[in-house]
Amino acid sequence: MIDVDSIESVDLLTERCGFIAAYGQSLYGVLAQELLRYEVKQPGAQSLGRPVVVHDHSIVCFESGACDFVVGSLLVAQTSDHLEPFRYSPIESIQIGGQGFLKLTVATPTQFGVKVSFRASDKFEYYILPADII
Repeated sequence: MIDVDSIESVDLLTERCGFIAAYGQSLYGVLAQELLRYEVKQPGAQSLGRPVVVHDHSIVCFESGACDFVVGSLLVAQTSDHLEPFRYSPIESIQIGGQGFLKLTVATPTQFGVKVSFRASDKFEYYILPADII
């Protein structure tokens, strides 16, 4: 037999579920930051350095002589903010001279732009990681 006094109200259960969801999202954010701190130092990370220019805080333009990535690869920005040391998102698009590409492989100095969903800045250091890292 179930003791009716031990059953919690729907409102209380909804509030607790909201807390658990927020806790899980926060924990994921902290773990993602720590993972990125490790991954940008690994041999598979491609360092792009600082961008040439950033447009509308979402289009980041670089010049690189050696990189290889695809739309969907992760662009990671290393900030100087200790509360948010990294910002990241999949690359939404790649362009060179206004022409779109799904993949970019360069071996000579080439200027290109990538679109991302995070708030980008020309003050950050950037890296490219495989899409499946996070």
